[in-house]
Amino acid sequence: MLLFAFNGFAQNEPIVTEGEEIAVIKSAHSPKKATLYSTFLPGLGQGYNKKYWKIPIIYAGMGTSIYFIFWNADQYNNYKDAFDARQAGEKDEYEGIYTDQNLITLQNSYRNQRDLSIIITVLIYGLNILDANIDAHLFDFDVSDDLSMRIEPTLLRNNNLGINSNMGLRLSIQF
Repeated sequence: MLLFAFNGFAQNEPIVTEGEEIAVIKSAHSPKKATLYSTFLPGLGQGYNKKYWKIPIIYAGMGTSIYFIFWNADQYNNYKDAFDARQAGEKDEYEGIYTDQNLITLQNSYRNQRDLSIIITVLIYGLNILDANIDAHLFDFDVSDDLSMRIEPTLLRNNNLGINSNMGLRLSIQF
């Protein structure tokens, strides 16, 4: 009984009789699907949109910014540990190189750079999603070679002002 309950969701093949034509409906490229794909896995929406050349750019940008997140966090922790060791009266690897104030300045600098790297990573992730959505919207956009623009001189007739004709330029755009 349960097997027959869901038969409305199955694909049905049309029955074609002789002399009858069938209109093929092309499925639209879905911006929602491209957006969801790029949300779940960066670059997947670009693959769905057949813009494969963008995928390495996305991963290079995200990989670089993630690398700098970890590198700046590591530097921040090194200088923080050195400062904490100094405050506890222990020796650290920067003894005689940096003062306490220098260590605080370095900590703040690397923490700010780490936070900036996090913001850049989030921006790259967001741009990846936005790019997939926009590309999906423009997927079926027709750009033919028949686009042209022509500028030519023309005579403008204006009898309302008492002037028979004026010189002007006409801009013709052909799509």
